[in-house]
Amino acid sequence: MNHESFCAWVATGGTLAGLMQKSDVQNVYQSASLSPQDIMNALPQGFSNQNWKIFQPYHLGSQHLQRQHLLELQKIVLELLNNPLCEGILLTHGTDTLEDAAAMLWLTLPQTLCSQKPIILTAAMRAWNHPESDAPHNLLNAINCLLQAKSFNTMNKSQPMHCSSNLFTNPPQSLSHLESINNQSSCNTVFGLVMNGFYTPLPWVRKLHTMYLNAFDCSESIPIHEFLQRPVDSSKASHFSLMQSRMSHFSHSDFLNRLVYLHWCSPCHSLNMPRITPFQQPKAVVVFAAPGHGNIPYALNQSVQDLLENGIDVIRATRCPSGCVEEGGELQEGLNANDAAKIYNAGGLSLNQCMVLAALGGVHCLETNGVSN
Repeated sequence: MNHESFCAWVATGGTLAGLMQKSDVQNVYQSASLSPQDIMNALPQGFSNQNWKIFQPYHLGSQHLQRQHLLELQKIVLELLNNPLCEGILLTHGTDTLEDAAAMLWLTLPQTLCSQKPIILTAAMRAWNHPESDAPHNLLNAINCLLQAKSFNTMNKSQPMHCSSNLFTNPPQSLSHLESINNQSSCNTVFGLVMNGFYTPLPWVRKLHTMYLNAFDCSESIPIHEFLQRPVDSSKASHFSLMQSRMSHFSHSDFLNRLVYLHWCSPCHSLNMPRITPFQQPKAVVVFAAPGHGNIPYALNQSVQDLLENGIDVIRATRCPSGCVEEGGELQEGLNANDAAKIYNAGGLSLNQCMVLAALGGVHCLETNGVSN
């Protein structure tokens, strides 16, 4: 039996493991194309020679994330936290639903365990072989932060605590109960995202732009060189309180089912608004507030086809607060070219603007403004 300590790499695919594809559309890529071993072999020898164990609960573009995937991810991370031989956890994930995975892990993993060993997440906004890829840089920085935090943790290690609690099968009676669980440990917890040269504590992880390399940078992010000087979360704010306020509209039982938001815009037959005239005869429109660059999960392809066949317009928008939705990125998998060409891209319009446009029956305005397919 092998009793050597190790660092765990939990690999789930995403753009970091993606490869550019030959296409008439610029910057088209296929995520989750490289295996973890392929990526490990491409790293400098000093990093690849570390004692790593690879775990792969799923391997996909994260826009296709489903509840069962998150359940498996939480199970693996919890087992690693309880394993005394595991000294740190590196998690690579797609950016589209990275904040969903981050929220799930923060809300369901006992902080008494998370304070015992570092957990570093990383991802990429450009595929591995993109000319301007951030994938290798982000991965190397994440590994460096994990190893530094592991060394710091070894010097300051307290008695490890074992916890078999699974908050999916044994949910807390209330959010205040969950807060009491997560407040049992000190704030000396390395549990965050390393991207674009910054470390961001997990509760502040949110994709703020569809395409920029700094899509996850926020006011709580700190430069990596500062983090490496003392690798612990030192924020004075209550991590849990922030996450609770952000997630308060979710119930514990169903928030994992809300990874994709479907907005139905009813026809406006009675607009009593001066100076505003519907652009055309109103009709039913569906606006998909899809993850990332408007990537509609393939699980919804049949629904999209049914809508199009029934003459209902479909607008492909994003739930990110900034950025645009145009051709490129990951094209709609599983849809034939004819159906994909019928979907309107939101371009630079926000989700709310798309909703208003749909309510006015003005989908064709997307074409006249030059932001359609």
